[in-house]
Amino acid sequence: MTSPSNDARLSAGERILDHWRLVVFVVATTAFTVSAVREFTAPGGPTPGSDAAFFQHAGWYMTQGAIPYVDFWDVKPPVTHFTSAGLALISFGDMYVLHVLAVLLTASAGVAVVALVAMLTHRLTDDRVASVAAAFTVLCLAGF
Repeated sequence: MTSPSNDARLSAGERILDHWRLVVFVVATTAFTVSAVREFTAPGGPTPGSDAAFFQHAGWYMTQGAIPYVDFWDVKPPVTHFTSAGLALISFGDMYVLHVLAVLLTASAGVAVVALVAMLTHRLTDDRVASVAAAFTVLCLAGF
């Protein structure tokens, strides 16, 4: 029996690390998808938190003529409210659709942040393992 070549002896981990960017993207997308599916399939439907409800309502309110910091107050910069207003326009005032769009936008931004952390770590360290570990660390933060 002949012995396998060095290439054939690559461990599964080494083969996965050859495609570390794809692994980070797939794991981050899966994590956010599972979270969204869990929320939207919960009994009673999705229940946005107080911040999400405020931002989404403020965005809708702006489509009705409200002016941030005049008709409603928040300590955050106005881009948050303008983003919600844009989503409210796209959703034609349907609050459920607005929430779905907000969740999709937030999840997309989350995946982008995880990918950015991986890419920056790779640029700084040139280490695939460190890049994947940094990306997965972001996903392990409870607030994220």
